[in-house]
Amino acid sequence: MPACAAQPLAGWKLATELTSEPVALIFSDAFATIPTLASAQEHATSLVKATLAALTTAEPLPRTQVTPLLFDDLNPALVAVIAGDATPAEAVAGLRRGWQREAKP
Repeated sequence: MPACAAQPLAGWKLATELTSEPVALIFSDAFATIPTLASAQEHATSLVKATLAALTTAEPLPRTQVTPLLFDDLNPALVAVIAGDATPAEAVAGLRRGWQREAKP
């Protein structure tokens, strides 16, 4: 809590509430996010549990100059699929083409 907080005790109470298991599950259910609390992960939806299981073998992206550029392509591709302007297969094909260009020196 910042030293300048007008009501630090109330701030700590709010922080405690927002990081509680019930609130973690509310956010997880609403947004399919993975709770940081292991106890909340045990009670998460099947989608969240499957995502968490898939992440056990995940690796961080390499830290290169082009890594941030990958997301410049990914976000519009996701929006195109959600909006119905492209099929998932079309979006993935476009991403592969773009990322292959980025990967070349």
